[in-house]
Amino acid sequence: MLPNIVTIHDFGLDKGRLFIVMEYVPGQDLKGVIKDNPGGLPLEKATRLFVQACAGIGYAHRAGLVHCDIKPHNMLITPDNRLKVTDFGIARALASVNPDEQTNAVWGSPSYFSPEQAAGGAPSPASDVYSLGVVLYELLTGELPFIASTPQELAQMHRFTPPTSPRNLNPNISPSLEKIILKVLSKEPSARYRTADQLGRILINFTQPEKRVEMTKQFNISTALPQPAPTPEAVKKDIEWGTVTSSLRKYHSSSINSVQI
Repeated sequence: MLPNIVTIHDFGLDKGRLFIVMEYVPGQDLKGVIKDNPGGLPLEKATRLFVQACAGIGYAHRAGLVHCDIKPHNMLITPDNRLKVTDFGIARALASVNPDEQTNAVWGSPSYFSPEQAAGGAPSPASDVYSLGVVLYELLTGELPFIASTPQELAQMHRFTPPTSPRNLNPNISPSLEKIILKVLSKEPSARYRTADQLGRILINFTQPEKRVEMTKQFNISTALPQPAPTPEAVKKDIEWGTVTSSLRKYHSSSINSVQI
């Protein structure tokens, strides 16, 4: 069991319907935590939660898997403040469809997806890093970097509009932290941090010095080079459901192409 990823116990088809048996996580999602803290969370609390999100996504990146739909709604918080990432469904669906089936697909949620996803490009670990950046921005300011009335407008803003300075919304954000947030929200993937693990290690430096080693060990932030690797059996068990590929293809046009704000 991976500490920062919701475990999938079983999956399959029953009378023509998909089912997934997942770990039950009591508590609320991160979006609810953000709503309960208008103006942004305190830096220490935001960092501890965000580093755990990086740990979960970073594990997937080391396994060669891209989440594709990172948002606070897909991050569950237990009563003891353990964050668990869920909903790797788009990641597996993207791996299952043929290239010619992907041409018109938009992967992710418009408020959080990357410029390359907004343009219809294939997601990468850098796309997940951008989406994590949107979550970090929202955690620390209580606001999204881009707000629009339609998904199409949001897509254009992600591609071409610079985000509002986080410090304008929360003066407690230091200039150095703001620089990191804006780097993560770079329009060009190559200008961002390479993987979630790398971003997590950077953010740990903004916690109290005596807690840095403890957080690195506790949240399993890898210090290895962020190179995607073949998916190990542990990750396959927890986040892969390749045997329902045909059903995901069946529902591709009706559900995977639809996006939520």
